[in-house]
Amino acid sequence: LTDAIRDFEIDNTSYSVRIQVDDNRGGVFSEAITLTLTDVNDNPSNVNLSGTSIVEGTYSAGGSEFVIGTLTTDDQDTGDTHTYAVTSGGTVNTGSTIGVISINGSNQLIASGNYSMSDLTEINITISSTDQEGGSINQGFTISIDPAGLAPTSLLLSNNTINENHGADAVIGQFFAEDSDSDTHTYALAPGGTDNAEFSVSSAGVLRQNNDNLAEGTYSIRVSATDDTDLSITRTFSISVISNAVTGVVSVGGSQSNYRIISVPFTNSNVGNTFSGLTNENNSTEWRMFGYSNGNLAEIKTVNSGLSQGNGYWFITTIAQNIELPAGNINTNRTISKSLSTGWNLIGNPYLKPINWGNILNFNGDPSSVGTEVHIWDGGWKVTSNLGVMQGGFVEVTGSAPSSFEFYPSTASVGTARIASSSRTFKSYFDDPNAWQLFLNLESNGKTSNISGVGQNEIALDEKDMLDKGAPPTPAIFDPLQLTEKTTGLTKSIKEAKPSAYWDFALTGSLESTTITWDQDVASQLDEPLIIALLPQGDLYDMSSMGSLTFKPEKNQSVMVVYGNELPKELLYNAITAYPNPADQEVNFRFYVDTEGSVPAAIEFYDISGQQIGSINEMVTGGQWTDINYKVATQDLLKSGVYLFRVKYADFESAVKRLIIK
Repeated sequence: LTDAIRDFEIDNTSYSVRIQVDDNRGGVFSEAITLTLTDVNDNPSNVNLSGTSIVEGTYSAGGSEFVIGTLTTDDQDTGDTHTYAVTSGGTVNTGSTIGVISINGSNQLIASGNYSMSDLTEINITISSTDQEGGSINQGFTISIDPAGLAPTSLLLSNNTINENHGADAVIGQFFAEDSDSDTHTYALAPGGTDNAEFSVSSAGVLRQNNDNLAEGTYSIRVSATDDTDLSITRTFSISVISNAVTGVVSVGGSQSNYRIISVPFTNSNVGNTFSGLTNENNSTEWRMFGYSNGNLAEIKTVNSGLSQGNGYWFITTIAQNIELPAGNINTNRTISKSLSTGWNLIGNPYLKPINWGNILNFNGDPSSVGTEVHIWDGGWKVTSNLGVMQGGFVEVTGSAPSSFEFYPSTASVGTARIASSSRTFKSYFDDPNAWQLFLNLESNGKTSNISGVGQNEIALDEKDMLDKGAPPTPAIFDPLQLTEKTTGLTKSIKEAKPSAYWDFALTGSLESTTITWDQDVASQLDEPLIIALLPQGDLYDMSSMGSLTFKPEKNQSVMVVYGNELPKELLYNAITAYPNPADQEVNFRFYVDTEGSVPAAIEFYDISGQQIGSINEMVTGGQWTDINYKVATQDLLKSGVYLFRVKYADFESAVKRLIIK
């Protein structure tokens, strides 16, 4: 036997011993007996509280209390249940009210009352935990008052694209929550995502795929980000699994208005799977594309037409195009051959990274007949030795063309993580303001009429940009686009037009006269008269009483086509071209108001999509000219080169006819 203290929860609960008795006369007796350890109740050893703060605010008793945290108890008697009570500090003077800290039936510590950091910053309380045998412990806690938190405002994913066959646990991207508070965030998949089972999200926001072989396609998941105060944001994300051959378009956006020279860095691609929203048959109103070989243009007319790596293409579209490049490493692992001929050759960068033309020539043994410079269009013809991603240009072969010409094998990478889309928006390569012709076709009951003019143009109809596709400028070095047939940029049924609807387009200065013609038969069929307004002069012409209007476009000249007896009463959009206005140039507006006394006036500036980019508010004195200046900032310049503004004031019509732009 020993005098050591035995613990029922740790030591053996029974012991076997043998007892022997000796009477000192030779008589001996022994017997085995079992000693059993009896359990007695152990007091709880510790109380745990999952949260120790109250967020500023007012919380009502009866179900709207603030949950501070959940209580648990450490106890050697693992099967014990515990009852909790706030033994001190449960009544709180919050300054404006008496707050109560209590424990609900779910063993949650809750608070009611009005809590503000201006009244108190912390509360000291004592909580008792008692087991069913009456054993208990008292433990103190300090509860802090925290400022009211703000929920995360946005949830971003650095990358949503992965090539197939990456394997289980492959990292796709990183989630980022944006929050005006300095909170940390916990991320998790949220209910409602169709394909949540195919992916995992760590608490730190790392997105991984679960399966070894995730098939090509688009998958939908829902992810939440929760901040320190349990405020959260939940968003749906599309995850694209693409072929290793990179055959498809990931996403599109933006807007385009002019011809450009492009190339395609995707294998097995055609027009339809490279660009978005194009109708199958090219009807010359949505898109046009041309290849170029041996001095001849070849028009591509269907979305199923194949596009070859290494070739360049002339391309124009009224459909928004913003090609997002795949993330990760894209290995071409092959040499791309390109046929060259004597004369000009339209070539393109076939890879997902910039290339140097000198390196291509060196790879081919520096053939003397092939030009060392690539001619690209960037607001004018320029020469370069570098081609960017999806960029094309012209190369001249002055002698015999080489029997074979190859782009060297390349490994292209566009990075593995990006907060915003890493994409190439096509730059407007043709912006010559004196080289475009405008053709607007209107159709009603089989009757058609053309409005034609000379100058840079931007057409807006029902808030959608439309585009005329006339011949681009003739370069000095070659003439690749001698289009013999002028195409129509817009066909619109007049009967669908609403009263006082208008089309607005800008014409920059030109020495050539512009003529607007109108078919009298068509005009007579209109429910409302057609008005042509020349701005900024404010001159109005009723086209139902005249067949044509001839004028020379001035600097910042605009034309408005209006249905109805008068200009719109509430707003006037007037186009101001960015040519010849450079960045940071101040524009002067001068207008006259007939109304006596002071009149509030506002000039609001918009881009061509209708997004406001600036405004001026003035009190205008009637009966005199008022000058207002506005500086066009660099960031406000538009790719289309067109600004819009509207003027609002009491006597709208009289001032319109006296609006001057310097």
